[in-house]
Amino acid sequence: MTRLGVLAGTALAISLGAWTLWAGAALAMGGVGPDGASWLRVALGAAALLTVIAAGWWRGPKVGAALLATACLATTVWFFAGLPASHDRSWSEDQSRLPGVRFDGDLVHITDARAFRYRGSGDWDARWFDTTYDLSTLEGADFAVERFTDNEAVAHTLVSFRFTDGRVLAVSVEIRKEIGESYGPVRGMFRQYELMVVLGDERDLLELRAVHREDTVYMHPMRGSPETARAFLERLLRKARDIRERPQWYHTVSASCTSVLAQQLQAVVDLPLDHRIYLPGYSDSLAFELGIIDTTEDFPTTRERNRINERAVAAAGQEDFSERIRKGRTDQTRR
Repeated sequence: MTRLGVLAGTALAISLGAWTLWAGAALAMGGVGPDGASWLRVALGAAALLTVIAAGWWRGPKVGAALLATACLATTVWFFAGLPASHDRSWSEDQSRLPGVRFDGDLVHITDARAFRYRGSGDWDARWFDTTYDLSTLEGADFAVERFTDNEAVAHTLVSFRFTDGRVLAVSVEIRKEIGESYGPVRGMFRQYELMVVLGDERDLLELRAVHREDTVYMHPMRGSPETARAFLERLLRKARDIRERPQWYHTVSASCTSVLAQQLQAVVDLPLDHRIYLPGYSDSLAFELGIIDTTEDFPTTRERNRINERAVAAAGQEDFSERIRKGRTDQTRR
């Protein structure tokens, strides 16, 4: 066999091996929700693999490889075509309602926005509200990063939009959790979570994270015109409306909190492909390099100045929470 043939055979073997590993994980975890891996599927997959090995032993490696590729193809088709996302599950109370969005000229009417009031991260008074915003009065936006693990690359991101009347609309792209379900980045790649857009006030979305979960939260004012902020918000609101009309899957890489924000922002500003879009903990450093957030000082200084935890604790439970958490931060919102 020529060297090129050896290289081609090696590449095919590696590709088939990777495909087999993915198919096995997809078969075990695909769409299972809070119940965890399906051991029945694991047993069926193991039986199929043993059959492939036996066939390869008796009929030769080419036959075994062909059978393995067929099994992987069948699993792939089942995974992408046979696991539809759903709105009909036993949802956690805080994610039990999807917001409704209706545009009427400059006005946007929102139903089932969230304004929970928390005594602890899992102890709350449920509260939803319907409201209307005048998009022509949009003033600017803020980009927030929540660090909830020791892994520097892992974080949650969200955006708040400020209006001239003092109101703030917070927008957070999240997994829609079922009762008893928790987030896992690997599980998030195998259709275990539906996608949702939470619309709410900052006493809910930011007080929860900075005060009750005690996660480090940075909130950076975004530079740019109100027109740019409006275009960004409109796209996010349409995304929320689309999800309400048609359920969609979350994906840790391609449909996560940060990648969905980036997809909507990409239609508004020039946003290059960068690995930090898929590693949310580094997303504000990318925003800094692109000038999307303030660049007057160096990035570590900017990030520390925009850490809101102490201000959030002091402002917890106050009606003017949004105003208080913005005091003393870098504030260069226009380009």
